[in-house]
Amino acid sequence: NGELDQEELVRFLTSLGFTPLRKMLREAYEMVDSDNSGTLSFEEVVLLLHVYRHSEGFTHDEIHSLTQIFNREKTSAGMRDGDYIPATQLASFLMQFFGPVCADQAKKLEEEAKGAGRQQAPDDDDEEKEKEKEREKEKAK
Repeated sequence: NGELDQEELVRFLTSLGFTPLRKMLREAYEMVDSDNSGTLSFEEVVLLLHVYRHSEGFTHDEIHSLTQIFNREKTSAGMRDGDYIPATQLASFLMQFFGPVCADQAKKLEEEAKGAGRQQAPDDDDEEKEKEKEREKEKAK
């Protein structure tokens, strides 16, 4: 009939390479089923894909919780807007959100980030020093 019910939508998203979680899918479905028909038209499917992609498969509550944890970590570390979580705090941050079940993976990611030179949040003083060096190089030319 040109519209998708929830089971058809799951198969469709899976065929696109998504792993749709029922709770997130139900939440997104309710957001975009504008006529409350229980099925999605083409336009509603496009809107659902936008919502799903924008939230990366997380529910609204999960995104809110993750944001709160991130802001709490930033504040406790004395970070400012635009700063990144230092690699040394990455495992702690991930375990607060996902729980101890992710401890091994969180530690692995933390070690990879440390190895990539992302041990600390950007420092304004360091950034200013870099800008000054660039200005000096330009003057020397």
